[in-house]
Amino acid sequence: MVGFKILLIVGIFLSVVNANRTVVIDPNDPWQTFEGWGTSLCWWANVFGGFPDVVRNQAADLVFDLNKGLGLNVIRYNIGGGDDPSHKHMRIGANVPGFRSKIVVIIIGPLMQTKDGFYLRLITAKDRGADIFEAFSNSGCSSGGHNYSVNLNSTNYDAYADYLTEVVKWYKEQGLTFRTLAPFNEPTDRFWNYN
Repeated sequence: MVGFKILLIVGIFLSVVNANRTVVIDPNDPWQTFEGWGTSLCWWANVFGGFPDVVRNQAADLVFDLNKGLGLNVIRYNIGGGDDPSHKHMRIGANVPGFRSKIVVIIIGPLMQTKDGFYLRLITAKDRGADIFEAFSNSGCSSGGHNYSVNLNSTNYDAYADYLTEVVKWYKEQGLTFRTLAPFNEPTDRFWNYN
């Protein structure tokens, strides 16, 4: 408690010392540039993606359209990375489906569209003005690995990379290019264990 009182007194003293300081803001002197602002199409979009078209389109207008809504233009897209199929602990919307059932088999074409049907579609965001797309994927169980181990078996690293690049390649063929692709692995720290 004594330490807190000392910090409080020092904080008050410093604010009084700086009370006479004048700060001038020059709008012609930029320090950084923002490319826009955005959202992650992860769990919430997975839920909205299952709604009827009219609701999904209204949501897309409110989120991405500059004239009808927020006008978000930076989109982080979750490519489903898969989870342990024996787990049933994910809340509604959080278990983002992948584009293939096994990591060694690549699904492309019409089935890709079917698998992506539960997302608030990226194309609807692009049609409403979104112009920066970032892709990411979470592999493995979100509650951690067995005995704090890595969730993704090292023998599947190449297959996982192939899977992710096939998904972004398919989207590019549809007219949407991802600027980045980030393959994440779920946590392996001592405080974050399987189940």
